Amino acid sequence: MTAPDPRDRPWDDQVAIQAPLGVWLGIHGYLCLALRHPGVQTRPSHHLVQAFVDDLGDSLVESGMLTPDELAQARRVELEEIAEQARCEVCGCMEENACEGGCSWVPELLLQGRYVCTRCYEPPRIITVDDPRWIDPVPEITG
Repeated sequence: MTAPDPRDRPWDDQVAIQAPLGVWLGIHGYLCLALRHPGVQTRPSHHLVQAFVDDLGDSLVESGMLTPDELAQARRVELEEIAEQARCEVCGCMEENACEGGCSWVPELLLQGRYVCTRCYEPPRIITVDDPRWIDPVPEITG
């Protein structure tokens, strides 16, 4: 008999794991450190682990194992450490070599593991048929 392949499991299955709160606090700290490693930040599962760590941190605050200030400080340190080693995906600027006039990282993209500075960031826009950039996908038929 062979063991089932874990890759065949649906990822949205929920499994209740009971452990002392001190163990969960340790797991949270370990995963926060692991998420700071540059190699982990480019992995496809990074956002799943980040979401788990965020939920676990919130649960630790609810249980009284962490104060809201301690959790906020941990999250600030994570963002600062990530920002120190990052390069903008568009222009290549870095924390120590910012764009002329200054820039910073776009927080919502930084939390997704993407590094785009505020000078290069363009918020998503909805293009309508009236917009000159609209390209009609169906050519007109004449004849």
